[in-house]
Amino acid sequence: EDIDLILKRDETGRWYFPALACDVFQKRLEAAGYIGHSKVPKEAFREFVGKPLERGKLARLYAGKSPERILRVNADWPPAWKTFLNELVKRDPLSAKFGEAWVQQKGKQSLIQNHEFHPLPWESTSKKWWRKERNEQALAQIAAAAGQRMIWSGDDDILELSGGNTLGFITICKHVWQAWMRTEEFESDLDMKQSLIPAQVQASGIFDASRMWVEKISPQRYNGSTRQKIVLALAHWFRRKLATDMSMSNPGHNGFSLSLEDLARFPQLEELLNLCCDFGDLVSYAHTTKTSDKKERKKWYLAPLSSPFYRIPHIHTKEPIYVTAIEVMHLLAEQLAEGTWGTSLKIEPTTNGRLDSNQMSLFSKGD
Repeated sequence: EDIDLILKRDETGRWYFPALACDVFQKRLEAAGYIGHSKVPKEAFREFVGKPLERGKLARLYAGKSPERILRVNADWPPAWKTFLNELVKRDPLSAKFGEAWVQQKGKQSLIQNHEFHPLPWESTSKKWWRKERNEQALAQIAAAAGQRMIWSGDDDILELSGGNTLGFITICKHVWQAWMRTEEFESDLDMKQSLIPAQVQASGIFDASRMWVEKISPQRYNGSTRQKIVLALAHWFRRKLATDMSMSNPGHNGFSLSLEDLARFPQLEELLNLCCDFGDLVSYAHTTKTSDKKERKKWYLAPLSSPFYRIPHIHTKEPIYVTAIEVMHLLAEQLAEGTWGTSLKIEPTTNGRLDSNQMSLFSKGD
């Protein structure tokens, strides 16, 4: 059986990769001579990187000393609601961002007409999953508004950014360790008196690893130039969709979905997407639509490790962007050099599913 499929998280949430990755980490520690730590791989890994920062704390870090700047207040909102949000953001930036989104969702506008905003509906126990599904999108919007780089740290973040890829995991660990060695806090003795690597140091190393992962796409090999442009076009698309979704109605729009029936009509597009997946630029999953037609579909996301570089949440939640193959091709045509799809945007398949003969190859001649 394909090792990539074994290490990929399945639809039930079962995931074998963390056990393997933590075992690799512990064996690296032992080989380097580090002693005095847990013999349980998962615990040993957590002793060094800890848990991811609590999302409310992350929001406060991003917002800084001027949290009001993260709000996008609608001029039509009543003064009482604006005042309430400006006070709330000083205490709890993440909750304020949720409140800003809440009243922009369909049917929720009546809240702002009242002068009593407690209890906060988005903070109720019944809305636990509503908040969880939107945590990463809200944090991305807060970081962007405050001009801050997003922070990834802790065992779960590192394992999820690795995406079931052992090389990705080792790459992250290597860069985090190097970032730690550059700090004054680093201890070189084998007893490791201070073993927990600070979250900000981890974030620096993770960003370096992400940048290296993105830059590893060589323009000179394996259609690298085209693959680079595809990834860049998708990254900008996802980031724009998440940033402009002020009601946070679509937190899953860091990926896109095509029906298999539609994709089969454009074999060149399918070939390119498969190539990007083969080289680890994208990841794909089969899924069934939640709409009434129940058609089989496939969804694509950026490789998780490229997320920090492009400042896009790595968590896959809710439904991705539902599009057609032609829409994807037009989107990519805006980024790709003229000649990749052809100089014309008449991207229509013939009856046998092939592009018209007057259209040029999907791949650039220079690749």
